[in-house]
Amino acid sequence: MESPTSISQSSMRVRVFSDWGIRFYIRIDHSGFYHTYPDVGGQFPSLTEAYSAIDCYLRDRQDPTMRMDPYDPDLVYRVNESTREKIIRQILYWPDGTRKLRLQSLPVDEIRSWMLQLVGALVDKYNDDHNLLGDLAYELKGVVSYHVFNEGGSCRMYYHINFTTKTKDNNDLLFFAETMRERDLLVVSCICRVNPFDKVKHPKDDAYVGGHSCLPGTYHSYGPREDLGVTADQLETEEVQVRYSYKDPTDPSFLEKLRAPTEVNYPPLRPVEETLAFISSFCR
Repeated sequence: MESPTSISQSSMRVRVFSDWGIRFYIRIDHSGFYHTYPDVGGQFPSLTEAYSAIDCYLRDRQDPTMRMDPYDPDLVYRVNESTREKIIRQILYWPDGTRKLRLQSLPVDEIRSWMLQLVGALVDKYNDDHNLLGDLAYELKGVVSYHVFNEGGSCRMYYHINFTTKTKDNNDLLFFAETMRERDLLVVSCICRVNPFDKVKHPKDDAYVGGHSCLPGTYHSYGPREDLGVTADQLETEEVQVRYSYKDPTDPSFLEKLRAPTEVNYPPLRPVEETLAFISSFCR
């Protein structure tokens, strides 16, 4: 079992901040330094310092207008129009002031793209493991597909990922990676090049762990899920609906609504058939 204050070079730590919509991955390189994804400002000599840097990163990014504790025992005596506006902002925005629903004209928020951050860490690990530097190092180009699943109801989650990389002299190099996650520990069991012309983009069976069992899983998730964003009219409609729900701070259910889990109305996913067709055309 790994120490809670360190990790091995074959594993990563995961810190999930659901209220921020951010998932951090922490890996250690062969020199003993810790790296965070998203990057919070350099490399760190210990896991504890990496954790502290993440906390400082979030604290520094927090929008002052978003600060309010819904479990403050005195809140019931201080509910006013200002508090109502803060509540509405907490529903519509992340703590750094970024709108939770993305406007179509804005780029995808890579910091909150957990799969992109994970694969970025995997590419850096592969380069570090194979001493690839400069023009020889691989650079992440994109995530082609992934499958997250468990086997037989186990709490261990497997991540099977296909992604493309590039170097100075090569483009669209297809990789496969497998990671296994239990709680905040993620073990990297395989990262390797694969043939893009194979029907299933996996290496040989003995190169990865999950997916061989005939036991049915209780969880399956496929991606990537395309973030199409929303229109300005949709953003306005969402705000109107939220303001209507919280129009009366004196309503007895006001604090109950405040303390309820926030539901984010993400845009609809691309149909499975279109996603598979897209992946197939990309890998030809």
